[in-house]
Amino acid sequence: MSGGEVPFVVVVFTCLVCTGIMANFTIVLPLSVYWSGAMLADAGIISSYAIGAIISLTFWVRYDSSSIKLCYLNHAFMVIIGNVLFAFTPSIDQWWYSWLARFVLGLEGGAMYNANLALISLSNPANRVKYLAYYQSFVGLGLVLGPAISATTTALALGFTSHPHSLRTILAAVFMGLWGFFLFIALIFYMPDDASIRETVGHSDSKGIPLDNTSSQSDTDEIVKENNWSYLDKAYVLLLAFLGNFMRIFQRLAWEVSAIVLLAQYFNWGAIAAGYSLAIFGILQTVAQYFYGEARKSLQSGTLKDSVKDLRRFETLEIIAIAALFSKTNASHNWRDFFNITFILASLLFYLASCLTSAPLNDLILFRSTRAGLYEKNVHAHKKTLLAMQYGIFVAFFAAPIAARAVLHIGGLNTTSLAGLLVLGWALQTTTNSITIGRIGSRRPVVIAFIITLFMIWSSFDKSLGGTGPKNLFTYHPVAMTIAFYALMTPGHLVYRDDAAFLTTGDFSLLFSNPTPENDDKGIDKSDRRKAHLIYLSLATFFAVVGYFFIFAAHAQSGESQIGQAETSSRSAHVALGYICLLWLAIQATTGSFKFNALSTGLPPVFTWHGLSGKYLLLFAYITSCLGFWLRMNYSNQGAWNIGIKFALTGGAISLFAYRAFPNSMHPPAGIDQDPIPEDVIDRPSAHGQGDTSTNLA
Repeated sequence: MSGGEVPFVVVVFTCLVCTGIMANFTIVLPLSVYWSGAMLADAGIISSYAIGAIISLTFWVRYDSSSIKLCYLNHAFMVIIGNVLFAFTPSIDQWWYSWLARFVLGLEGGAMYNANLALISLSNPANRVKYLAYYQSFVGLGLVLGPAISATTTALALGFTSHPHSLRTILAAVFMGLWGFFLFIALIFYMPDDASIRETVGHSDSKGIPLDNTSSQSDTDEIVKENNWSYLDKAYVLLLAFLGNFMRIFQRLAWEVSAIVLLAQYFNWGAIAAGYSLAIFGILQTVAQYFYGEARKSLQSGTLKDSVKDLRRFETLEIIAIAALFSKTNASHNWRDFFNITFILASLLFYLASCLTSAPLNDLILFRSTRAGLYEKNVHAHKKTLLAMQYGIFVAFFAAPIAARAVLHIGGLNTTSLAGLLVLGWALQTTTNSITIGRIGSRRPVVIAFIITLFMIWSSFDKSLGGTGPKNLFTYHPVAMTIAFYALMTPGHLVYRDDAAFLTTGDFSLLFSNPTPENDDKGIDKSDRRKAHLIYLSLATFFAVVGYFFIFAAHAQSGESQIGQAETSSRSAHVALGYICLLWLAIQATTGSFKFNALSTGLPPVFTWHGLSGKYLLLFAYITSCLGFWLRMNYSNQGAWNIGIKFALTGGAISLFAYRAFPNSMHPPAGIDQDPIPEDVIDRPSAHGQGDTSTNLA
């Protein structure tokens, strides 16, 4: 075979392996609706698969591209054993046994790493995009198959008995057990041995080194030496690979695990309809991945700018969709129907956008991996980076079900609880992505700050969300403080940045443009920036004083201490931090006015530490507000925001803290915006162009 094509039989069996792994994990989502009813206990059973998968990577990683058949045979054997054990869970009916059976089944999961590695190592860079597109389709098939099997076995069980709870689990386990059995038999008779596979694709030895590749491990060592990246630098890239894939999978699974319960119970669809709904979502994301891949492939771009732009677009679509998931829990019947429809449409947009972040994100991660010398030319792959990605995916398999079910358990079975968790996840995800890109512009923090402010106003005035309402004096304290530190001080601190023209000129249309050298506002006089800064911070100081007035009045009305005496430790801490913020703000306002007057009159600058102090004041205010978000809000100490509201506000604050705390620049680091690619970058890792492209995992 020529042209770097992977043998068709290997593609077929890789498809069966990947699809089976994802089906084995997702098949329990509809089934979990009928389990104990204890959210956390059920989540533990779902997550136990991930523990097995995480542990299994330690031995699956020992198989390389020269042991494909043996690896797949062992995978099929583990599928059989795990599902045989799981089939007995209804008769044993013990939580610990269900956990153990799913854990053993999870030991097959690590083969996902080998499946991805097989496609990468057996294809050449020119054809690799096609096979990685296949890989993502295989994952999508598993997302479809698992819930569909579960829904079908539930329907069959209902037709055979009036007590279908045991039968539906047995049928699902039997189906997947037979899947593993027939896969094992097919591998024995139809999968060629590894020597034949290597000979077919032109690999010369058991290490998988291509015949036409004259490089050796010393070449990789030389790349590391030339780039002069330390082990700490490489560890940092691997950490980004882990965190980036953890967060994107966490978001998807948190929605899936929550949506199956919400659709079945909150919207009264039942487990069968909910299971088929998840299958439809899986089909649509597979189709979306295909068309996105085709669109990117047609660009034939030589830079990574398209990946940066696409990643930002998908992040924006995600947060828009998440915002639409918030709803009023006490809505009338007519409005409830509206929120039901909105949930489906917003969920679809969120799910597709979340899935599509995979390719551009890992494209950027592998770019950094190559520059760090982690690309192994002798096997045409980033093995260490792939492994870090896979660990991130499996840790998300473990964490997402527990976090999602815990939020529904604490916050109640409603869409707002889920939406809040997704906002928090989105904040952490977009922060990690920004660090990976190496660029954090001014537009995103400003938009997030405005959204937090609007959200605070809504949630404070709306009692159905846990707010105290417009008649309560306390209501105006968090509203005024959020306006002060988020809507005013955050943009006020950014006015001196080159990409913040809209904050000085008032041209907010630039919020929707990409920051480029062409639309930088370096020509704006610094005195104009200084005036804008003075206006923003003066207004911020005014609203902070107003906010303090209302909390003082609310405490006086309720007879509570103004300094946090005889209060809970968390409330006392918030009071103490709040007074520090106000004192710090007073110092900043005073020194800032003196500095402005000095610079305006041509005198030497004074209080040169004012700018740096303002940055840390803003970070301190974010921390103080986060603590306040989690307090009971009214003076009678009864009631509080839904946990989803708290997560949403906290997530926004975390993202702003990260944007302002981490060093950042307006433009990407060298290489991402360069064309052609710098000479020190070999085999550019693009998900949709030439070079190594191990990007689309789960």
